[in-house]
Amino acid sequence: MLEKYSNYFKKISISQSYELPGSQPVPQQKRQTKDSKKTAPPTDWKDDEKTSSHKKILSLLNKNARIPTIDIALQLKISVPTVISYTKQLVQEGIIKKYSVTLDEEKIGLKRFLIRFTFADYRKIDHIIQYLRSNSYIEEIYKVIGEYHLEIMLHTNTLEHFHAIMEDIRNRYANDLKDYDYCIINKVYMVPSESLIFDEE
Repeated sequence: MLEKYSNYFKKISISQSYELPGSQPVPQQKRQTKDSKKTAPPTDWKDDEKTSSHKKILSLLNKNARIPTIDIALQLKISVPTVISYTKQLVQEGIIKKYSVTLDEEKIGLKRFLIRFTFADYRKIDHIIQYLRSNSYIEEIYKVIGEYHLEIMLHTNTLEHFHAIMEDIRNRYANDLKDYDYCIINKVYMVPSESLIFDEE
């Protein structure tokens, strides 16, 4: 698909999601609960009616995470208990990781930064990630396969605050940080709620 634009790319890196800090809809798997052994069996993503309903639920939640359960039931023409059961299963399996709100950052004065790091010793990356997760201004963290080792997305109100965060990271990991670069996200042209990944053709 991108072949016709190959002259516009310097290089291509592949990222894999690692952590998305924020409120989770359910406790993480490591935390044992009374009904932890009652987890629903994994979704079998075959072409059947149940899987089709799962995909439609994901599509509706992707567009509006606050959509009422009854509205989902009406649109999918299934019962409310069935929607609750399917959604609970998607949460238990970790397919739904969290429910979020998409903000117009420009209107509320937020700036978003994308930073990529390369470290001298990749084996220390998990320890570094744990520290980064404690910073409430960092909203996304990715392990990266390619030129960089780690990619983060953070938001703040001012450039001064951004540079203060970066200085803290540089000082704390002065012996581990090999290289980094960053960019300011100037304009957002597409957000997750506009994705058609689960919409049927």
